[in-house]
Amino acid sequence: MLGIVHYFISLKDHSYWNGVCIVYRKFKKNIYIVPGSPVSLVIKCDDSVWLVDPGMGRDRSSIVKEALFRLGINSYKILLSHCHYDHIEALSGFIGKKVYVSILEAGILMDPLIRETVTYGHNPLPRLLGLNRLFFKDLGINVIKYPLPEKIDCLELVDLRGHSPGLLGLKLGDDAVFLADSLFGDRLLMRVGIPYHLDLYTALYRLENTVKAFADEGYRAILSHGPVVEGKKFRRLVDLNIERIKKVIEFAEELLSKSYYTLEQLTINILKHLGAEPTPSNIYLGLVPVNSILNKLYQDPGLEYIIKDSGVKWRIKRT
Repeated sequence: MLGIVHYFISLKDHSYWNGVCIVYRKFKKNIYIVPGSPVSLVIKCDDSVWLVDPGMGRDRSSIVKEALFRLGINSYKILLSHCHYDHIEALSGFIGKKVYVSILEAGILMDPLIRETVTYGHNPLPRLLGLNRLFFKDLGINVIKYPLPEKIDCLELVDLRGHSPGLLGLKLGDDAVFLADSLFGDRLLMRVGIPYHLDLYTALYRLENTVKAFADEGYRAILSHGPVVEGKKFRRLVDLNIERIKKVIEFAEELLSKSYYTLEQLTINILKHLGAEPTPSNIYLGLVPVNSILNKLYQDPGLEYIIKDSGVKWRIKRT
């Protein structure tokens, strides 16, 4: 833009440009991004305003409210793309606002035990990360049912299920899209190795049939965790995410065709194969998508198992 190189340095929940704190930036007419990981969106419709994904962090609700104040916004509704911890922790600072969420995510929003079980497989990771159990009282919840309505006010909903049970994206006019956590930036993929999706196969389908179409049609894309991408960069990132999921599935099948592995052993071997550090968080998060591979293989071509002191060990059935 005008030959100026814009750069943002993430520091806690703030972003900076040339040392100046930025609480929001304009994306296009009536659409604003509050930087963070994940980002939040502020969308002005003709007769309403929407806050999408309040986010997480000790000061996050204050930062988002500051952005709303600077934009002259007092009344607004909240849309949650999904109910993973990092997207809803700051929601407690917005009690009293109307909250819209997919029917498949409503139980995850209201019950921390359901949230932890669905997200992490009921393992110790939330405790290792020091996450608090979030209880939300007096939320005015509006459930979005399936099939999805074409619009809620000016919001055009996009079905992106796969990463979570009811992940929602948004079509932002004819040239932009909010992809939430259906697409990850290359730095995040490099760090975590195995992209987190509750169901790898459904996530792969969405990437190949929905997200790729947006890239091919020249849309700009906002990611929850990553840069705004467009053009060749957008298409390359889609290809990278597709390639990564396929690589995870193919390597898991290769290992299981040769020997027996517990779920944890399989996950650790895949992480090492991808060059990612097998930290507790990478392992525990990776267990979820890798388990979706075992579930698929159990049906076709089938798995057999042995029980050892190390746990249940799986192998693809030999014909």
